Amino acid sequence: MHAGGITHVRRIADFAALYQVRTGFHGATDLSPVCMAAAVNFDLWVPNFGIQELMPHAEVTDEVFPHSYRFEDGYLVMDEVPGLGVDIDESARRSIRTSAHICRSRDCATAQCGIGSKERLMLSVVVEQPNQMAVCASGRSRTPAVGEVRVRVRYAGICGSDVHILHGKNPFVVYPRVIGHEFVGRIDAVGEGVDRARLDELVAVDPVISCGRCHALPRRSAQCLPQSAGHRRASRWRLQRIHDGSGEQRVHDPCRRCRRRRRPSSSRSPLPPR
Repeated sequence: MHAGGITHVRRIADFAALYQVRTGFHGATDLSPVCMAAAVNFDLWVPNFGIQELMPHAEVTDEVFPHSYRFEDGYLVMDEVPGLGVDIDESARRSIRTSAHICRSRDCATAQCGIGSKERLMLSVVVEQPNQMAVCASGRSRTPAVGEVRVRVRYAGICGSDVHILHGKNPFVVYPRVIGHEFVGRIDAVGEGVDRARLDELVAVDPVISCGRCHALPRRSAQCLPQSAGHRRASRWRLQRIHDGSGEQRVHDPCRRCRRRRRPSSSRSPLPPR
């Protein structure tokens, strides 16, 4: 759930309390200490408190955002201070310089990428190692396998998980890794067993890969890994663990994971021309 501030969340929490639903707020490091302080203050007030997630920020973040909440003996403690209990140190902010190095790989020279030629190599956004990202050629797109479609990516979002991978904060990632899992595009090729009517279809792709057989699937969690001894539930986001993501010009995915998007009506802003 995304909400528009403390007042908005209060109304939602009041409604949830009628049905004995407790709160459970996100606390990931892509949210600043300002958000974390607001959540802690809200937790201390709300009658139907459930649980609060906490992922400690980096020391440099805490330096820029000095705050009055702290973690002690399994509890988040907030000091008696005015406001949310968090400040911004402008002098510390000005002294910070990003350590992420972003470059264009020499493998992506005009001639090698086939720019101007009939058949072009695909470009990919690759995190080669923590704090080092490059745009490089990833080879020519292959033909989709049985049951697959090839999606030409039109728009892709940047999630906090992508930032974690760039900064080396995701312990499950094996580098190099193509990032991205929030995207929309058009099907430009289909594999055997896929209806050709799906060509040119505008789709959003489900970013979670599942075995398609275990008990988690009917509940739509679709978070499992096939193993020789059975199945165990485990999130398998395409970019976070094993699979490359949508930071490529073309992505291959099972057709069942591609959800058709309706064309926008005249009352909405149209998508730009293809």
